[in-house]
Amino acid sequence: MSNSFAAPSKSPLFNFFNKSEPLSIFGPRLNKKLANARQIAIYLAKEMTGESYPYIGECFNRKHTTIMYSHEKVKSDMVHDRNLSLDIKELTDKINM
Repeated sequence: MSNSFAAPSKSPLFNFFNKSEPLSIFGPRLNKKLANARQIAIYLAKEMTGESYPYIGECFNRKHTTIMYSHEKVKSDMVHDRNLSLDIKELTDKINM
Protein backbone atom coordinates (compact mmCIF):
# COMPACT_ATOMS: atom_id res chain seq x y z
CA MET A 1 0.00 0.00 0.00
CA SER A 2 1.45 3.34 -1.02
CA ASN A 3 1.52 6.30 1.33
CA SER A 4 1.08 8.76 -1.57
CA PHE A 5 -2.54 9.58 -0.78
CA ALA A 6 -3.19 13.17 -1.85
CA ALA A 7 -5.73 14.65 0.52
CA PRO A 8 -8.51 16.65 -1.13
CA SER A 9 -9.27 18.35 2.18
CA LYS A 10 -7.54 19.86 5.21
CA SER A 11 -9.75 18.12 7.75
CA PRO A 12 -8.26 16.28 10.73
CA LEU A 13 -9.42 12.99 9.21
CA PHE A 14 -7.43 13.52 6.01
CA ASN A 15 -4.44 14.86 7.95
CA PHE A 16 -4.46 11.72 10.06
CA PHE A 17 -4.55 9.39 7.07
CA ASN A 18 -1.78 11.34 5.31
CA LYS A 19 0.59 11.36 8.31
CA SER A 20 -0.09 7.88 9.67
CA GLU A 21 1.51 4.62 8.84
CA PRO A 22 -1.30 3.09 6.75
CA LEU A 23 -1.00 -0.36 8.30
CA SER A 24 -1.28 1.01 11.86
CA ILE A 25 -5.09 0.74 11.66
CA PHE A 26 -4.72 -3.05 11.61
CA GLY A 27 -2.67 -3.16 14.79
CA PRO A 28 -3.63 -3.44 18.45
CA ARG A 29 -3.15 0.22 19.46
CA LEU A 30 -6.14 1.87 21.08
CA ASN A 31 -5.43 5.61 21.13
CA LYS A 32 -8.43 7.73 20.17
CA LYS A 33 -7.14 9.07 16.84
CA LEU A 34 -6.16 5.62 15.67
CA ALA A 35 -9.40 4.05 16.90
CA ASN A 36 -11.45 6.66 15.00
CA ALA A 37 -9.46 6.09 11.82
CA ARG A 38 -9.86 2.33 12.22
CA GLN A 39 -13.63 2.69 12.68
CA ILE A 40 -13.85 4.75 9.51
CA ALA A 41 -11.76 2.22 7.60
CA ILE A 42 -14.05 -0.55 8.87
CA TYR A 43 -17.11 1.44 7.82
CA LEU A 44 -15.65 1.94 4.34
CA ALA A 45 -14.67 -1.72 4.07
CA LYS A 46 -18.22 -2.82 4.86
CA GLU A 47 -19.93 -0.23 2.66
CA MET A 48 -17.63 -0.62 -0.33
CA THR A 49 -17.16 -4.37 -0.36
CA GLY A 50 -20.31 -5.76 1.22
CA GLU A 51 -18.17 -8.44 2.88
CA SER A 52 -19.39 -10.13 6.04
CA TYR A 53 -18.60 -8.79 9.49
CA PRO A 54 -16.57 -11.91 10.37
CA TYR A 55 -14.46 -11.57 7.21
CA ILE A 56 -13.78 -7.85 7.79
CA GLY A 57 -13.00 -8.72 11.41
CA GLU A 58 -10.33 -11.16 10.25
CA CYS A 59 -8.82 -8.47 8.02
CA PHE A 60 -8.65 -5.97 10.87
CA ASN A 61 -7.66 -8.51 13.56
CA ARG A 62 -10.90 -7.75 15.43
CA LYS A 63 -13.97 -9.70 16.51
CA HIS A 64 -17.00 -9.46 14.24
CA THR A 65 -18.92 -7.72 17.03
CA THR A 66 -16.30 -4.96 17.09
CA ILE A 67 -16.73 -4.59 13.34
CA MET A 68 -20.52 -4.37 13.72
CA TYR A 69 -20.16 -1.73 16.46
CA SER A 70 -17.67 0.33 14.43
CA HIS A 71 -19.82 0.24 11.30
CA GLU A 72 -22.97 1.28 13.17
CA LYS A 73 -21.13 3.97 15.17
CA VAL A 74 -19.72 5.66 12.08
CA LYS A 75 -23.09 5.38 10.32
CA SER A 76 -24.77 7.07 13.30
CA ASP A 77 -22.03 9.69 13.69
CA MET A 78 -22.41 10.66 10.04
CA VAL A 79 -26.06 11.58 10.64
CA HIS A 80 -25.04 14.06 13.35
CA ASP A 81 -21.70 15.27 11.96
CA ARG A 82 -21.85 16.82 8.52
CA ASN A 83 -18.07 17.25 8.36
CA LEU A 84 -17.53 13.55 9.02
CA SER A 85 -20.08 12.71 6.36
CA LEU A 86 -18.35 14.97 3.84
CA ASP A 87 -14.92 13.57 4.74
CA ILE A 88 -16.11 10.01 4.22
CA LYS A 89 -17.70 10.96 0.90
CA GLU A 90 -14.38 12.50 -0.20
CA LEU A 91 -12.50 9.37 0.86
CA THR A 92 -14.98 7.18 -0.99
CA ASP A 93 -14.69 9.31 -4.13
CA LYS A 94 -10.89 9.20 -3.91
CA ILE A 95 -10.90 5.40 -3.53
CA ASN A 96 -13.26 5.02 -6.51
CA MET A 97 -11.07 7.12 -8.84
